[in-house]
Amino acid sequence: IKFAMKVLQRDKYATGLYPKVESSFYNHLGEIYIRMNLPSQALSYFIEAKRMGPDKKTPWLDVQFGNVYYQQREWIKSKEAYEKALEIFTSSNIDGKTTCLSNLGRVEMQLNNYESALYYFESALEVQIKNYEENIQNIEPQRELSILAGLLNPRFLLANLYYEWGMLDLAMKQIAII
Repeated sequence: IKFAMKVLQRDKYATGLYPKVESSFYNHLGEIYIRMNLPSQALSYFIEAKRMGPDKKTPWLDVQFGNVYYQQREWIKSKEAYEKALEIFTSSNIDGKTTCLSNLGRVEMQLNNYESALYYFESALEVQIKNYEENIQNIEPQRELSILAGLLNPRFLLANLYYEWGMLDLAMKQIAII
């Protein structure tokens, strides 16, 4: 935190000539405060990152806003932020799409909307499976491991959902696949 603040206070960055760098530092500060379970401070840095950023379409920052609202248990605001980010992510941004879909499922679980949560988790899994099937022939082993790891999270979320929903047999099926 001290390092980031020192960088942002340097004359070079105070001029506003490097908005991408400044935005990135503010975003990282926000991420640190989220991890420290200080969502209000995180939100102020994410707002500053969005203000400084040269690009007005910032889906990852919208995800961060959703994360802040999720931590604050503001489920509707969180859902709106994740939906906004999902609309912006292109079809080629697999990580962005699956993050949003998974987070939307988590919100729906908090709202006890298990059927909606199931839809989002299954959608995230479908995106990951499609990505794997389309790229399996053309990827190096290290990237394949990354793609396979991306398949685990939606399965874990499905297992957790089925468990919470009282469908233990389906939860166990997901665990067996993992």
